Amino acid sequence: MKSTNNYKTAPHELRLVFDTLIADKLKNFVGREFVFNEIDKFLENKDNDSGYYIIRGKPGIGKTALMAKLVNDRGYIHYFNIASQNIRTVRQFLDNISSQLIFRYKLEFQNVPSNTSENSAFLSLCLDEAAKKRNNEKIVLVIDALDESDRSNLAPAANALFLPDSLPEGVYIIITTRPLDDIHLTVAKKETLDLDRYSDDNLKDITTYIETYTQRLHMQDRLRIINTDPKKFIEILCKKSEGNFMYLYYVLPAIEQGKFSDGTLDELPQGLEEYYNRHWRQMQQIDGKENFAKIYEPIVYTFGVVKEPVSIELIGYFTRLAERDVRNAINCWREFLDEQMINGTRRYRIYHSSFQEFLRDKTNLKEYHKIFAKKRLEDLRNLGILKEK
Repeated sequence: MKSTNNYKTAPHELRLVFDTLIADKLKNFVGREFVFNEIDKFLENKDNDSGYYIIRGKPGIGKTALMAKLVNDRGYIHYFNIASQNIRTVRQFLDNISSQLIFRYKLEFQNVPSNTSENSAFLSLCLDEAAKKRNNEKIVLVIDALDESDRSNLAPAANALFLPDSLPEGVYIIITTRPLDDIHLTVAKKETLDLDRYSDDNLKDITTYIETYTQRLHMQDRLRIINTDPKKFIEILCKKSEGNFMYLYYVLPAIEQGKFSDGTLDELPQGLEEYYNRHWRQMQQIDGKENFAKIYEPIVYTFGVVKEPVSIELIGYFTRLAERDVRNAINCWREFLDEQMINGTRRYRIYHSSFQEFLRDKTNLKEYHKIFAKKRLEDLRNLGILKEK
């Protein structure tokens, strides 16, 4: 796959978000040739003059990294749904994709109409016009995490993100999603690839990922300290990961940093959820369950419900906790958070949707939604914008 470096396009604000995401997901990327080969078979099949290609897989199997690699290497037009940053609405998608098509194919539209989000008419028009100018080039769009797109107020018969039922000749859309019973996508032509965590191809890539990590000098030092043979380490960690790349994303750095106190492979958690549970128990033990419930819980649950990266000051405002306590909690949960500099301020958000799902299982986040809604109402009243009834 040859890099085209032409994916950086309008609109500017979402392009920057996607650039950051793509760069992050490409770190330590390995393998996935078996997926790329299947995609190419679909695109090159003479019986497929257009259509959708759907890649299904559970959280942590590397779907977003896969899409980031496609965008980076092939320059495909793209859109990433990011629920944790509230980048998931129909309007955002249609504006962004339409703008990219206009920019890429020099379509004769001055701008995207204000009523774009009402239906997919303008997107379909852009696809039709782009198809006329493609010169036998295949037009490929990639859409990541369709399952995270906003489906509120979606009519029963409407597709998620108002995706068109049919595509012009030469136009293809590649989609990733969790394996849901209904992804709200009824289209004329589609093929599906299921990513199996325990397939030989996936486990081969998992093994390669671990092997690559063991070549790091600090990891080699750690393996010598715990007196572990690298081959045995790779074999055991492959089984412990249950074919999940997100597990390795968290566990390998923790091993390298000596965070597993016993220093044995038996100490490693089995699967991603158990890793989250293990960290949860450790946090309870640091200052006791009472302080955990009083300080750490409210802060981490705040991350579970907010839709945008938030600053330490804003977390303290919502939780009514001291800045010192917020900083300490963030340090404890740091490996699960993504840090960004926005207008000169450090802001944080949950790194991966699997941790948000873990938090939803731990408590009723609806209660925290109510707390934040009440807090905002109080602010509006204090500012005189909303009057008391």
